[in-house]
Amino acid sequence: MRVRQLEIENFRGITKGRVVFQQRTLLVGGNNIGKSTVCEALELVLGPERLYRRPVIDEHDFSHGAYLGDEGGPREIRFRAVLTDLSDEQLRRFF
Repeated sequence: MRVRQLEIENFRGITKGRVVFQQRTLLVGGNNIGKSTVCEALELVLGPERLYRRPVIDEHDFSHGAYLGDEGGPREIRFRAVLTDLSDEQLRRFF
């Protein structure tokens, strides 16, 4: 399996962002720019282990701690991943 692209909305310090992955991608940068956030988003998309942790998501996971939207309703955290070259087992797992 290859992750080609990951879009993140309202997760931790990322209000909206996209990472396009090449054959090999290295995340480099200073503190507090989102490297760990990208890795945790990948973990949520790809790894079921975190789903067993309670709570799966808490108020600190929302972008800048804002878990209510402008209208007072809940704000959504969204991940969109483009995955290619999935095995049959991975296809069953994700779809």
